[in-house]
Amino acid sequence: MKRKIALIIATTGATLAVMSFPLEPYATTYQAIMQTEMQQQEEQQKKADEYNQYLLAQIITAETGGEAEDEMAKVGQVVLNRVNSKYWEFKDYNTVYQVLTQKGQYPETYQKIVKGLKPSEKAIQISKKLLNGEIKSGLSKDVLWQTGFIPKFNVKVILKTKYHYYSVLAD
Repeated sequence: MKRKIALIIATTGATLAVMSFPLEPYATTYQAIMQTEMQQQEEQQKKADEYNQYLLAQIITAETGGEAEDEMAKVGQVVLNRVNSKYWEFKDYNTVYQVLTQKGQYPETYQKIVKGLKPSEKAIQISKKLLNGEIKSGLSKDVLWQTGFIPKFNVKVILKTKYHYYSVLAD
């Protein structure tokens, strides 16, 4: 087995010094550091994913009041559509939190969440399935608005449920 050796040549005036030492301990330390950093990044990503899931479940609960699962999935899908949207109004809102706190979009829902709204178990399950792509809401990715009233701006209602109007940008 070949040993990796680092060779350092140093000169001081007329004197030439050559030192060599094995790299294995340093390589092992480097690998351990990199593995630790990767584990920390994975843990941070897991916490961020859990936070997004919980926040999405809170939004679903606040917006639906615990209504039918298909309504909950639709509300959650609209939020995720906004997260992934390139439409100018939403292009800078790339997380569930940013969508929730966008000025004028979910003010009543935000207040309920700030006051400690506990999401329903059903909403937690649905939010997890939505984020994992395990559930389909029946809405296309261009459905960016869900309101409890007929919208009065440049959108077209494509679906009316018992509680919400779901809309896309008008042509």
